[in-house]
Amino acid sequence: MRKIFKYARLNKVMKRIAKQGKTHVEEQGSSFKLEREQVVDANFIIEVLKKGEGLTVEFKKSIPETYKKLSRDICALANSEGGFIFIGVDDDGRILGVQKHKIKEILKKVNDGLMHIYPKPSVHVSVVEISDKSIIVVKVEKSKSITAVGNIAYVRIGENVRPLSIEELGERLVDEMKIYYDELECKQSSLRDINKSLVKKYVLQRKVKGLPVSKSLKQLMIKAKLLTLNGKPTNACVLCFGINPSRFIYGAKVRIIEWHSKDSFTLIQEIDEPIPIAISKVMDVLSKLVKRIEVKTLKERVIVEEYPLKALKEAVTNALTHRNYYVDTPIFIELKPGEIQITNPGELPSRLRIESPRHIPRNPVISDCLWVLGFIEAFGTGIANMRSICEQHPLVRFYIHSDQGETIVRFVKEKLFTQDSLAKKILDLLVEPLSSSQISSLLGVSKPSVIARLKTLQSMGLVKSLGKGRGLKYIKSEFA
Repeated sequence: MRKIFKYARLNKVMKRIAKQGKTHVEEQGSSFKLEREQVVDANFIIEVLKKGEGLTVEFKKSIPETYKKLSRDICALANSEGGFIFIGVDDDGRILGVQKHKIKEILKKVNDGLMHIYPKPSVHVSVVEISDKSIIVVKVEKSKSITAVGNIAYVRIGENVRPLSIEELGERLVDEMKIYYDELECKQSSLRDINKSLVKKYVLQRKVKGLPVSKSLKQLMIKAKLLTLNGKPTNACVLCFGINPSRFIYGAKVRIIEWHSKDSFTLIQEIDEPIPIAISKVMDVLSKLVKRIEVKTLKERVIVEEYPLKALKEAVTNALTHRNYYVDTPIFIELKPGEIQITNPGELPSRLRIESPRHIPRNPVISDCLWVLGFIEAFGTGIANMRSICEQHPLVRFYIHSDQGETIVRFVKEKLFTQDSLAKKILDLLVEPLSSSQISSLLGVSKPSVIARLKTLQSMGLVKSLGKGRGLKYIKSEFA
């Protein structure tokens, strides 16, 4: 009875708008602002329709039969970046329109859908006329707090909607409440578990940077949130200065793996050290594994690192600094033919966008420590630095993806084919074993040119050799 009364009030509000021409009204009987003035103009809508569905845009031919699907879509937009739902538009962006006599019914269903979302996000609804067809535009504002439908919080990933996992939900709640893991006391640890020489180096670097240094080391550590008020090490203290920190924080490890095929790999090293030492040890391993190779660019032949070590160091530092330490999973660094992938637990903070990253640290104490020690030069520049370095590299492209509770950074050797058509032609031929002489003859190029490209393709893991001496042949690898 109560719901019928609300719908009746909503109808009255709509009629009053039509008669009196009010620009908008916010009525207690409805869960959204019904706008007389369009929330977006027709030109904007046409541009959006051309681009298609995505993170902030959803098309619907008509309203779903039940409120649940609509509730999930609105909830997901509110928990992501906000956005628009266009009702009366098909999946290809063609305007079908909604029948005039069904507009009130659709608005009732929008209201019904919102009634099942808690807390309710800010939503604006308007009816827009384009080419004599009516479409309903539902504008959803990004929510400051997590919204849920029936105790399930949804999020939008690209065009798709999915529920947040327990880990993701916990991470977002912690982010909202500003409870930082690295500031909490590290249970069962004591000052005996701290590497004193690292602490001394930290204090010295504070002096070098002109930062205040207390006469009492304990007071300095408390102010820096490396010790609690009762003098116990925090998680940041153990992670930055602890001896074998995984004794207390299980996931505080880095595993370096080399893949030989899709089913075979070798664990090169597992590193269980405080973050500053871990970064140095990882880079020692990578600098030995990363080869220096000759590459022919559009202008000249150059000798380069097959992967830019400076960008790799930035990625390793970022992973150890910003990972989610609530999750008991190590950081994985995987060397694959033609690619290095770094996976760390925890998505990027919900307020941070990959396209325009800002300094929103998940672990601010760790972040400050690494800045003092010189591992971080400037805050909020890591992704931009990695992208810039790879843009200048003749082989490697940089990719970053954050979803389903983890962040993956990839350095992929693929630029070669945009700059060297001969390498691509050779790779296209190697569906069957061929010698360098055979390749030279088939392509009509010199044998030294073919051999040079084959060496580059082998270093990228895209080509493997068969046999020896005069019987030496080459074939495309399973990773190509």
